[in-house]
Amino acid sequence: MMSESVFTPEPSANKINWVLAAVAILVFPGVLIARQSVVAAVVVSGVALVAFAYLVWRVKNARIFLDDNQISIMGSYSTRRIKRSDIKTTALVPNLSGVRSGQTAALLLLDDAGRSLVQLYAPYWSIDTLREVAAELGGPSWTAESATTVNDLKERFPKAFG
Repeated sequence: MMSESVFTPEPSANKINWVLAAVAILVFPGVLIARQSVVAAVVVSGVALVAFAYLVWRVKNARIFLDDNQISIMGSYSTRRIKRSDIKTTALVPNLSGVRSGQTAALLLLDDAGRSLVQLYAPYWSIDTLREVAAELGGPSWTAESATTVNDLKERFPKAFG
């Protein structure tokens, strides 16, 4: 019997979010104060602090739980539970290009019809975490050997992207 595995996101993987939050907290209020708009500076500071608190909360609370029966992905707003028996294929793409801001990684969990049950992406989940989850799930898997685009994935798994 397998014990439960728990995976967490890595704050360092979200560096751009942390940098943007720091800029919002430090720079924008300073600019507004320099322009003698104290009320606007207070409002912007409040919004920036709430955004920063949200980032911290999201990273601290997100988890992937994996046990003998299911995988549970606890996100910002909800927890998604998928029976392991429903997962027929894992598709790991260590170098997915053409997504948002350049290159990332992805792990797709697919059912027997090739539909996506869940999609996990870096930088929120590190590539090492994605690899570990795929390895622990076992079963049939596919790993991209080279840089792959979303269009390549759509051709290989046409029902995964609806």
